[in-house]
Amino acid sequence: LPLATVERNMDQALMAGRPRRDVLASVASQWYVRLQSPQVTACERIDFRRWLDADAANLQAFHQTELRWRSLLGPARQLGQDGWYRQGRAALSLGGCSVAVGAGLAALLVWAWCS
Repeated sequence: LPLATVERNMDQALMAGRPRRDVLASVASQWYVRLQSPQVTACERIDFRRWLDADAANLQAFHQTELRWRSLLGPARQLGQDGWYRQGRAALSLGGCSVAVGAGLAALLVWAWCS
């Protein structure tokens, strides 16, 4: 999967079940996703630090985003354990992307549960 697709799916998983107008949560989610990338630059890390230090609410929103991602890891691992994503599609190997796919599915489950 292209990096942009993985980042978009991670962001969608983090924002599932949150109000669409929660701008601060959206920005925190975007920062969290970007910082996970192997392509993040030193300039981006500096910009992030400036954003984080600009307001205590930014730190709180980012912390909540980290906690939300951690809460999705358990369900994502459970969804990926049985290898359902490989069955019948041997040509399509998700390999290391299983966590991202599982997290996306977990987010859908969380969203459906919260609705």
